[in-house]
Amino acid sequence: MNVAHSGSSIVGGQSFAVSALKKKITVAENGRRVVREVEVKPSKDTAVRWTIRQISAT
Repeated sequence: MNVAHSGSSIVGGQSFAVSALKKKITVAENGRRVVREVEVKPSKDTAVRWTIRQISAT
């Protein structure tokens, strides 16, 4: 049973997602601007949030 999950943020806690987070960056390739999606390393996390879905009374 999965009663909790974690999320992490790379933007100071403004938004959270399941790790591994990805971010979009714009790079220049052959004189053109190209948007790439890259993985964010855990060392770049600025906040971590745990969400508990259920707490049993027993």
